[in-house]
Amino acid sequence: MQTLSAREVGLERVILLFMSVYGIAAALLLGLLHGGEYSEGILRNKLICGCSRMQVYLSQTAVSALVCAAMYLAPLLTALFLGAPLFDLHVPVGHEMLTILIGLMCCLYYASLYTMIPALCGGRAAAVAANMAVSVGMLMLSVSISEMLVDPAGDGIWRIVLEAMPTGQAVLVNEAAIDMPVRMALLDVCGTVICMGAGVCALHRRDIT
Repeated sequence: MQTLSAREVGLERVILLFMSVYGIAAALLLGLLHGGEYSEGILRNKLICGCSRMQVYLSQTAVSALVCAAMYLAPLLTALFLGAPLFDLHVPVGHEMLTILIGLMCCLYYASLYTMIPALCGGRAAAVAANMAVSVGMLMLSVSISEMLVDPAGDGIWRIVLEAMPTGQAVLVNEAAIDMPVRMALLDVCGTVICMGAGVCALHRRDIT
């Protein structure tokens, strides 16, 4: 479809096209993965076996990071393998590699966010619903801000707000519009650390019965 369209499409748009729906898929999968631990006795059994709450949460975050990285690399490499013979790269290779790296850091941000939310919920269904609600809400807000920033006068604080959300970064990665990679990377790191800290605090205060 991209080849038959009148527009000239670059390989950089094709290989990262999946980022527009990545957050929703990650929210659903991680909600199902972690939500049941808080309502089916799994977490209680881990604590009885001698694991600390910190160890349990860090292990959940590590699993989420691996899952999100695999969900990112699988479609990326598939699209690159299938798209390379059909499309030309319209940006420098270094810029595209930087965009791919920012996309990976964004996925780790997603992992920490969607691990934190189940720690605040009561069970698997609530975790999935909360993850999905946050994901869709952030996506709608990111798209609205992105459309507003088409006007150069709309830059500034709204650009930072867009980049501070993982969905906003996903939109920018999908559009190959990485103008401030260092700031985006720092926002990813800050968001990941904040979500992990909030999740650890929530788990420590949680009543496990």
